[in-house]
Amino acid sequence: MSDTKLACMNFVNALERIPDILDQYQTHLKVMKEDIKVLKEIAAKNWKKETELKDLKSELAVLEKKITESLAPSHEKMEALRAIVKEDMIKITKNEHSCKWEIYVDCGEKGKTTSKIIDNLDYLAWNSGKSTMMELTAKYLSDEIFRMYSDKRENNQIIQNPGKGIKL
Repeated sequence: MSDTKLACMNFVNALERIPDILDQYQTHLKVMKEDIKVLKEIAAKNWKKETELKDLKSELAVLEKKITESLAPSHEKMEALRAIVKEDMIKITKNEHSCKWEIYVDCGEKGKTTSKIIDNLDYLAWNSGKSTMMELTAKYLSDEIFRMYSDKRENNQIIQNPGKGIKL
């Protein structure tokens, strides 16, 4: 008999707790409805950073264009440089003391160019594949390379034709 009485009491107790549980859920529902209003207002607003992001993207595009233009030497200069310098002669290394990237060209018997520090933007462009080692060489070392090779040609001409080309 006690089992049936206990079963009935559990059912009655559950029915008595329904109003309290209902109040809890209604309170929770009211809070959620208020949150929905606030969240809708937030979602409808323009984000403060959205205009800043657009500005940064346009600035990035301008910088990428500048990098591309600064690395694009004239066609004639590039052809002349390619005739003298091969890709495997160009070395890009990190300086141990300054921790900056440098470029030089090892011209074999003719010697090495001086090492030139590569601008960070140029290094990033080369590292990401947007520019080549030859383009960097044209930007940083072409004048020195042309001077090296023109000096060698003048010296060879003086040796071959003594008395000509000597400046006093």
